[in-house]
Amino acid sequence: MAAGTALPPPPVTLVHGVFGAGKSYLLAAIALFVTRTATMFAAAGADVKVLIASSTNVAGASTSPHGPH
Repeated sequence: MAAGTALPPPPVTLVHGVFGAGKSYLLAAIALFVTRTATMFAAAGADVKVLIASSTNVAGASTSPHGPH
């Protein structure tokens, strides 16, 4: 890239689907892949940073034993 040219932002992926669609399985597979890949890059001396974030609506669901938060 030319001097002064901004890098593109890192990719963001949203996983969305109905209950039982395999979202948790997919995220576990991605986390395993990223962990193994990051370990290889870190062993080669690269500075590796990974952020995996998740949210759920279970805590606020009416079926929660603790009620909405």
